[in-house]
Amino acid sequence: MLNGFLNVFKDKSKSSFEVVDSIKKMFKDELGADIKIGHLGTLDPCAVGVLPIALGKATRLCEFIENKDKKYLFELTLGFKTTTGDQEGDVLDVQTIPHISDERIISVCSDLIGCYFQKVPSYSASKVEGKRFYELARANQKVPERYKEVNIKQLKFIKRNKNSLWFEVLCSFGTYIRTLCEDIAVKLGTIGTMTFLLRETSGDFHLKDSISLEKLRNLIMRREYFKVIIPVNKMLSHIPVVVLNYENAKKFVAGQEVWIKKDFDNFEILRIFCMSGTFLGLAEKSKGEKKIWKPNKVIII
Repeated sequence: MLNGFLNVFKDKSKSSFEVVDSIKKMFKDELGADIKIGHLGTLDPCAVGVLPIALGKATRLCEFIENKDKKYLFELTLGFKTTTGDQEGDVLDVQTIPHISDERIISVCSDLIGCYFQKVPSYSASKVEGKRFYELARANQKVPERYKEVNIKQLKFIKRNKNSLWFEVLCSFGTYIRTLCEDIAVKLGTIGTMTFLLRETSGDFHLKDSISLEKLRNLIMRREYFKVIIPVNKMLSHIPVVVLNYENAKKFVAGQEVWIKKDFDNFEILRIFCMSGTFLGLAEKSKGEKKIWKPNKVIII
């Protein structure tokens, strides 16, 4: 069974969900393999760039990988605002753009560095009472106003071209670049819309290492897909490793708590292996005794 990750380049022709469906179909058609597949961190339909894909048992580990920082290159076009915050939506407002100096743009970038509460877009995958925001918005139903804390770690002004400004941002998982564009525009005394978005990195997945769907298809057809599958443990390298003896490994796999001699006071999650080198899953701290750990995920690979 295939277990691991792919670093896929998403273009504008498909949504994130369509990319997943395409890969699933490739493996099914070429290998006859019905593999569970998921993606880590949705990219907007109009966006391009890194889209990490989880295969097989790796889909159960997404939460420990997808919450890392992201880096984007984006274009903000000033003077108009849309329903969706990007070019896909209907125009809500058009304004004359005031004179804005490069120094003012750089100052706004500096002002936005750090944590702030960002408004969740109406056209987003956030849920309320089981319905996604974009479903409510498309049905012309009221979308609740919701804010979430994000962290803008770096925001660099790259260049300008008439009414378009280009930036590169390093930000926390879950940051909405469409909203960031609107926030930058407001601070510049106008309105604006995101007109281009490229995800350059998603945690340890980098643009330079990504592969197109066409290249992946060719590798699958030649039975060489293993060349681009990233092992599970490479993506979990930030989590400490503990090797259990046979007795404790058996207990862990059975869902029981285990005693671990070494102190891991600064960690909440451990990678668990047995002495043969088999990855057994992840353990989390048990309440009470600090050396007692319980299974979080039992995933034998």
